[in-house]
Amino acid sequence: MVSALLALPDPDANDLAALDAAWEDEQVTFGPGASDGCKDGLIAHVRGAMRPAPNLPISRPVPPRH
Repeated sequence: MVSALLALPDPDANDLAALDAAWEDEQVTFGPGASDGCKDGLIAHVRGAMRPAPNLPISRPVPPRH
């Protein structure tokens, strides 16, 4: 993948339209109407991080001693 990117010609530094196109990011949509499921993906990642690792005992939080 990197070698394929390195094989591409560099845009002309004086061609501002080409530079803009080379550095253009894909559109990001936020909010409840987001078409990419941004919130759903985030919730899935958080839930996955909260799951215990397989084959490991579940540890319970220890209350602090005063």
